[in-house]
Amino acid sequence: MDNTLLNTLSGLFLDIERTFGTRDCCFMAMESLKKSFLSFSGTREELRQEFQKVMELIKNTSPRIALLMFLIFDLFQAFESTFSHRKSITEDKEFLEKYIEEIDQKRRKRFDDLIAISQVTIVDGDTILLHDISHTVFDILRHAKSQGKKFQVIIAQQDESKTAIIVRFLNTEKISFQVVPEYLLAHLKDSITKVFLGALTVNSLLEVIGDPGSESLISQMHLSHIPIYVPLTTDKLSLWQAEKKHHTCKTQKQKLISGIEYEKLVFSHDRYPVDLVTFFITNKGLLNSQEFKSLYHEYYAKNQEWRLKNAV
Repeated sequence: MDNTLLNTLSGLFLDIERTFGTRDCCFMAMESLKKSFLSFSGTREELRQEFQKVMELIKNTSPRIALLMFLIFDLFQAFESTFSHRKSITEDKEFLEKYIEEIDQKRRKRFDDLIAISQVTIVDGDTILLHDISHTVFDILRHAKSQGKKFQVIIAQQDESKTAIIVRFLNTEKISFQVVPEYLLAHLKDSITKVFLGALTVNSLLEVIGDPGSESLISQMHLSHIPIYVPLTTDKLSLWQAEKKHHTCKTQKQKLISGIEYEKLVFSHDRYPVDLVTFFITNKGLLNSQEFKSLYHEYYAKNQEWRLKNAV
């Protein structure tokens, strides 16, 4: 496997996921894959081999994006199981294009179910704390606003570019908000009624994988007995054995104005236990942490064959 290509792809996915969120990252990847299939000019067997290479690349990216793996592996399994039923490269391309559309419709249905379930999570008078860029959280807030709910938002300021994206969203939706540096949240904890945090996935160690800074923020809110909500569709669960290494990180050098060089550690994500979450908003219902654990174990057990077949 080409490690340079793998590292480039991992970095690309990470940058897109940070900026646009997991859902949009996966949508972009599937659209790109569909265009590649439709423009492919080789034989049926060559298409099959190239698809297998894509599978291996996706499987070995770091950090893995569970939703993307779920979608890609679903597509590949359907392609392989029906390969002998088709007779031409044209039929293969038509099948792939149609199945990708069907996958997207199923994904949208899971997401729509989650949004419908989220209606009960926001009430008039709420002051909601946001920290990360989660388009799922954005859609929940947008939906609540469209339902006439009266609430306001506090943004825990971190990375300037991320905070700017949240500010632009709230301003566009005409949702009242304030911004406070995350290290000063203790001064506002009495006015916060609930916290909404996005998540990349939940792994087999029953840890939520979230944005950098999530672990310290959620720990502080948990100690203050402020309800914490994490929206997550079931297709975003990581249904393979997780690594115990805590972070993916990179080191970069910067210069201060005075000319002094130092190393700045940048971590891609945080991990924190599901027990710190009050409720998970899923397409299967509004679940407390114990109910969510049961749901995860159910899906993990059902996907044993999938893990063996795909060697993940």
